[in-house]
Amino acid sequence: AGLVHLLQRCLVKDPRDRLQAIGDARIELDEISRTSSELRPSSPRRNERSRVLAWSLAALLVCSAAGAAAFVWWPREVTAPSSISRWTIQLPEDQSIAAGRLPGGLGIGRPSIALSPDDRYIVYVVERGAQTMLHVRATNEFEGKPIPGTEGSFQPFFSPDGQWVGFFTDTKLKKVFLQGGSPVELCDAVHVYGASWGSDDRIYFADREANRLTRIAATGGTPEVVANSSEVGTTLLWPHILPGSKAVLFNSPFPGTINVLSLEDRRRRPLIAGASAAYAASGHIVFSRGSDVLAATFDLERLAITGPAVPVLENVRTEALDASQFSISTRGTLAYVEGGFARYANLVWLDRQGRETPVDVPAQVYGSFTLSPDGRRVAVIIPAQAEGQTNDIWIYDLERRNRRPLATRVQNNPVWAPDGRSVFLSLEQNSAVNIYRQTVDGTGVAERLTESRYNQFLQTVSPDGKILVYGESTASGDRDFWSLRLDGSGKPQLYLQTPAREVFAAFSPDGRWLAYVNDAAGRYEVYVVAADGTGDRRLVSTEGGEEPRWSARGDLFYRNGQQWMAVAVTPGASGAAFSAGRPQTLFEGPFPNIPGYSYDVTADGQRFLMAREAVTGRSREIRIVLNWFEDLKQRVRAAGQ
Repeated sequence: AGLVHLLQRCLVKDPRDRLQAIGDARIELDEISRTSSELRPSSPRRNERSRVLAWSLAALLVCSAAGAAAFVWWPREVTAPSSISRWTIQLPEDQSIAAGRLPGGLGIGRPSIALSPDDRYIVYVVERGAQTMLHVRATNEFEGKPIPGTEGSFQPFFSPDGQWVGFFTDTKLKKVFLQGGSPVELCDAVHVYGASWGSDDRIYFADREANRLTRIAATGGTPEVVANSSEVGTTLLWPHILPGSKAVLFNSPFPGTINVLSLEDRRRRPLIAGASAAYAASGHIVFSRGSDVLAATFDLERLAITGPAVPVLENVRTEALDASQFSISTRGTLAYVEGGFARYANLVWLDRQGRETPVDVPAQVYGSFTLSPDGRRVAVIIPAQAEGQTNDIWIYDLERRNRRPLATRVQNNPVWAPDGRSVFLSLEQNSAVNIYRQTVDGTGVAERLTESRYNQFLQTVSPDGKILVYGESTASGDRDFWSLRLDGSGKPQLYLQTPAREVFAAFSPDGRWLAYVNDAAGRYEVYVVAADGTGDRRLVSTEGGEEPRWSARGDLFYRNGQQWMAVAVTPGASGAAFSAGRPQTLFEGPFPNIPGYSYDVTADGQRFLMAREAVTGRSREIRIVLNWFEDLKQRVRAAGQ
């Protein structure tokens, strides 16, 4: 009778009279069990049956409640339901998905969500104030929980059995067991862009700014370099190990191209335009193109795409280097964050106090850009956004408000000649990136200045127009600086070499000093050395820095995440020691970290040309689609496959 009464209370039509919580039902079930045993002769077996019956009914009530709540997600043990259902994880007001602000201090986003292969867990990176931390939500629970010891983490990924989560901090690769325990440090990992845990129980990750693919046993040990950019002819962004761990998908940028790399013969084969590719157990590869997600049938044996790409999802949050915020499980569940392309931006002027003036150019996705010496024009890269497109460079006349194309297949940042009549470019031709010079009026063919099988990235030209400095990738995935005399009087010479990685070189206005960025400290910092190679280097930045720029009067500026810093510099007389003041913050804001230079400064150091995010706002929702493979297959079939 007590059980019947309890069930009736659970099924009352008016919710005000219905039992409010399963905890109340548990108390009543305990009371029914106790009372029932007191009214009967003592019998262990009878008491056990009573408890089993009571708790079986409790389980029934829980399942009924779960069925009534459409947003409860329960793992499937045998087969997936035929229907497709959708729900949302809503984060608290003081939390957001850490999509692109904190990793490495650079403000370049990485994937921030990961589904376990068996659908049991979702792990996501939460940003709260100035700190990131991994949270986990079991699929049979209503709330996520922080994972202790994961402060400062980003880019989570699951082990094949779904029991462990790998992740990164600024300089380390770590893993943590979801059932408890402290994170385990596996190895050093600097400037990582993507990771995948293979069925061979090894973790594959692209470090040194994706200039090499490294792997390590999931139990730890010594990392092994699997491939580097000089061998495969491109960087290796967002690797995804395929079933069997014999090949890996990755994408190369500028323009984004998905490649497959055989781990048996180390051969690379381009597949299709896109990024952030993942293999789906439905027999497709799923990948991003801009803020859209597409799918194409894929043959695992031939490592080949066997049908056209079909759009399957729109408006997915996508970061600066095409890291798309979606994850799929082996069982066919999809998780993603909405928000569009983070690099969609407007060009604006800022003064030293951060006051903003709009620039009359269209809002779009911008690549690296550089002001002409007179500040009236800007050379800007427009990245490819669709299959068949290339990275193009355009010249914008800021006074006349017009623009025109200059060259195609451009990589890295353009550099103006001191006289403003030509622009130096890193151009990709025949799968190699070398240095060229092109007249600004677009007449004539671009003049090739260097020739190497290693990719070369333009850095800076001396103020007198005599010396060009560029970076060249090494076999280890690092980058050294080389110099070339522009009068044709000599061959390229090794200019600056260290055991670390050198990027972002810039001559001072008087040509005596070279500012550059080095990651020897485990993060990027700004240094200054004498341009003639004599003397020691001087550390200028504090707590990280990149993209150094000079003003004509000698001030040095750089970017640190979302902050712009200024350093008062006293070069001194000829032969005197270099002297720099303490960095001061000028302004900060929602400015995307564009690959290459993402800002420039006028010669007088008073105005800054910036790219401001056109899409702003914090992401506090993760969308879940159960049995998403059914939707994917329907869309592919509708496209005629």
